[in-house]
This record gives sequence, C-alpha cells and structure tokens, in this order.
Amino acid sequence: MWIHAITGSIALILGTILVGLWIVNSSNVAGCVKRKRIMDITILLWGLSLIFGIVTYLSFYMG
Repeated sequence: MWIHAITGSIALILGTILVGLWIVNSSNVAGCVKRKRIMDITILLWGLSLIFGIVTYLSFYMG
C-alpha cells in the first residue's frame, strides 16, 4: 500500500508542476519538449501507482 501512496504522490506533484509550467508559458512548444523526460517519469510513476492501487484493492477487498 505504501508503494501505491508514494508513487501516486510523486506523480501528482510532478503532474502539478508540469501543468503549472505549461500554464505559465503555453505558447512555447520548445519548453514542452525540454520537459519530456519529466513527463516520461510522471507517466511511469502514475502507471506504477495504478497497478499497485489495483493490487491493493484486490488484496484488501477480494482476498
């Protein structure tokens, strides 16, 4: 359960930062390309959080 919470929290923070940076400078596409690595890490952490959330649900409520 902690893995789900930690990965989800980090993904949420990174996603909020990315959206905030995009709002500040939404017309600059080059700035978006520069943050691609952070976007990749964010989607990876979000996917891990999703998987561990499903596993947590199944272990608590189905098992």
